[in-house]
Amino acid sequence: MSTRRSNYSAVSQHAVSRKGQASVTGYSSRIRLGNTALLVPQGPLTSTGGTLPRSSKRTYIETDDDDDDLLSMVGDRRGGSATGDEDTPQIKTRPAVMTNHLYFSDEQMAKSAQEPEVLIPIRINLDLGTYRLSDFFLWNISEQLITPEHFSQIMCADLDISPHTYAPQISQAIRTQIEEYAPVATIDLPPGIQNVVVNLSLHLAKHLFEDKFEWDLTSTQLTPESFARTIVQDLGLGGEFYPAIAHAIYEVLIRLKKEACEGHLPTDVENDAAYNAGAGWRVDQEGLGEEWAPSLEELTQEEIERREVERERNIRRLRRETAKFGTDMVDRHGGLLSSSKRRRKTSMF
Repeated sequence: MSTRRSNYSAVSQHAVSRKGQASVTGYSSRIRLGNTALLVPQGPLTSTGGTLPRSSKRTYIETDDDDDDLLSMVGDRRGGSATGDEDTPQIKTRPAVMTNHLYFSDEQMAKSAQEPEVLIPIRINLDLGTYRLSDFFLWNISEQLITPEHFSQIMCADLDISPHTYAPQISQAIRTQIEEYAPVATIDLPPGIQNVVVNLSLHLAKHLFEDKFEWDLTSTQLTPESFARTIVQDLGLGGEFYPAIAHAIYEVLIRLKKEACEGHLPTDVENDAAYNAGAGWRVDQEGLGEEWAPSLEELTQEEIERREVERERNIRRLRRETAKFGTDMVDRHGGLLSSSKRRRKTSMF
């Protein structure tokens, strides 16, 4: 009996001394390497940030997360980089902490599920000193369980940034954009085809993606998410482009929806359709539809900064105009787009 007790004690102490699975994380350090558009270094490279040299870059396909954490820990213990390159930024690990999620009853969940989903685009841009945080996501303005304040606390914990400093800024930015977009987002357009031309232009990290296509504002069958997923699959783009394209489409559509409510959209859509049809196959003998094709190009740092300033200026103007539009809105249905001449009677081929 005493032998069994001593063996059990030895095994227990050995198990406690070892780090268990998922007990450490290097996520917050890994995203500071400059491989994503979420956190972009603004200053000189440091031991936990910056863009890795081309020869030292690693992908999730080559090694899994556990291998990355193990390599970083080995490098730290040896006093150098795990890859042998002293100039290569290291992935630092820290103890993993359980996310402070909120838990709700089945009745609360069922009641929340009955609310209609109304998604609006949200952008978060923060200066973190040596890094710039640039995040984008969709927010359901009918959400009643998760608040912007709780969301911002989780975001700060995941990114390992000060919640006391940045959580109030993030939550306030979310609430401000909800107030500005809600007046237009909650409007139900009357049934009938309402075709518009979407000119999409977005830059992700150092790449510029542009596309032009036709969209029906009243259609509920095609969503920006499914459209963006198809584009990413067809062009073989990286995973970050999927939410970026979907988010950009939402931004364009909410602006066009506002113009539709104000009656500023053109009656006819110039879509180069054959035989003067409202929609369908396009006839372009010279350009062969190049104007309507997606494109992807790499930008210089100067072009990225210039486009970022222009994009932020345009977004601020859109939010101000949308908020102003909401103060004049009295009825969600009556009087909006009631003129039959604004409703397209065409059908999609």
